[in-house]
Amino acid sequence: MVNVPENGCIFLSRSILNSKVFRNEKWLKVWIWCLLKANHKEISLPVKTGRGNTVIQIKRGQFLYGRHSASRALDMPASTIRNIIVHLVRWENLDIQADTHYSIITVLNYDTYQDINTYRRTGKRTTKGQPKDTNNNDKNDNNIYMCGFKDFWKVYPPRNGRKLGKGETQKVFTTLRMRELENVVLAAKNYAESKDVQDGIGIRDPKRFLKDDYWKEWIDASRPKRFDEVGH
Repeated sequence: MVNVPENGCIFLSRSILNSKVFRNEKWLKVWIWCLLKANHKEISLPVKTGRGNTVIQIKRGQFLYGRHSASRALDMPASTIRNIIVHLVRWENLDIQADTHYSIITVLNYDTYQDINTYRRTGKRTTKGQPKDTNNNDKNDNNIYMCGFKDFWKVYPPRNGRKLGKGETQKVFTTLRMRELENVVLAAKNYAESKDVQDGIGIRDPKRFLKDDYWKEWIDASRPKRFDEVGH
């Protein structure tokens, strides 16, 4: 699993390959810039209004937009950016609230694809905020679980030199909540590095490690657990 960069990150679905914005490099650049600019939590922001200042609330999924600052950031003419924004509003990817002194852009349905907890195996399609596509979330979810399971299986310790029950273990793995995937890989790594497991004592079948939340006991490696403490 990858460490999260200091400045944060966004989710970018592979379904964008089939979207309208992917057909033009300038559209794609502006759309990704909007996703990166959108705030992940609500903030208060001071803004100049004439000779004075006012404080405005920028909600999750919104950002303050100015055509000149956008032009400098994107190295594109302000008129080009404005035209692309108009198209993104028309396609219901964005909404824009214009004021005399500032504009606020909202990425519509931001939580649908920028919150990992919404990536469920429901087969529902991405809604208005994401460019329209033919792929469904089920395929994306499967990719996430497959990557997570591959990491888990790689670090989980073998029993008597062998790893058995991969298919059954994978079925149990896909019942975990998506937000738990990174922690379960960390738990498997801590378990594999524990003293008793290193000595080959009482290594659990991998699917039993996942069941009944046993794996959660191994998320914190600060207190190594011994075989006689956990009761195999």
